[in-house]
Amino acid sequence: MSTTASAQKPGTKNSAAGRAGDSIFSGLSLAAGILIFAVLAAVALFLLLQALPTFAAPADEITGGEGFFSYIWPLVLGTLIAAIIALLIATPIGILVACTSLTTRRPGSPSLSDT
Repeated sequence: MSTTASAQKPGTKNSAAGRAGDSIFSGLSLAAGILIFAVLAAVALFLLLQALPTFAAPADEITGGEGFFSYIWPLVLGTLIAAIIALLIATPIGILVACTSLTTRRPGSPSLSDT
């Protein structure tokens, strides 16, 4: 029997091929993330450039005849109200879940009264 033991976990490979695969996967993942970010930035830039004439358009060319900002203000306000309602509902639930998971006794662990 050998006296040198491997510090490796059972079932894992300690070869250069495994490390090469990891770095290939890491590089491909990074490239995919950068590509997604670049495509999203290109779409945002395209939409912004297409929308620029709207900001300078006369009020009679905008639906409703009152201008761009008076047309879009109810949509922005509705979005803000919905976000505030969602926060008011989700925050107490999140606090409750966090407190419950931190304070509940796990099965098989001694309770505070047993110590």
